[in-house]
Amino acid sequence: EIWSAAARRTMGDHEATLSECVRLLSSESRERKFMGMVLVTKLVHGLDQDALVAVAEADGFARFLTSMLRATAVVNTAQDGSSDGEGDLDDGLLDAMDAKPRDGETKETKAEQVTASHALALAVCATLARSPRVAADPSFQERLPLFAAAMRRT
Repeated sequence: EIWSAAARRTMGDHEATLSECVRLLSSESRERKFMGMVLVTKLVHGLDQDALVAVAEADGFARFLTSMLRATAVVNTAQDGSSDGEGDLDDGLLDAMDAKPRDGETKETKAEQVTASHALALAVCATLARSPRVAADPSFQERLPLFAAAMRRT
């Protein structure tokens, strides 16, 4: 009976953590979305198929993830003055990853920030791809060229 109570408590903690993760990913705040993404990578072994689908379907998360995967191309092309025509990126993400360094930042610092966020986005994608339902979703498959481009840049 002690073990079953511990198992129920662990299951409840896991459900609460998953709920918090989806809440963070659905947030309007870019920082909260990042926190949710880190949490997804930490929960990877405890997430079942339904949980992975719930994470993938969090409000606004797919757009944010896509903008993170595209952010490197914007930063790389902006440094050399060219434009790739990517006008549909998340404004908040562009503010954070703008090619123009802020006070005290260098282009190298910006590049490191973009690389780190790219790596996080790819880690989340790898986690989500463990679910055949998520991996087979057309919107996930449409991102395959972005995954490949991100891997080349990371």
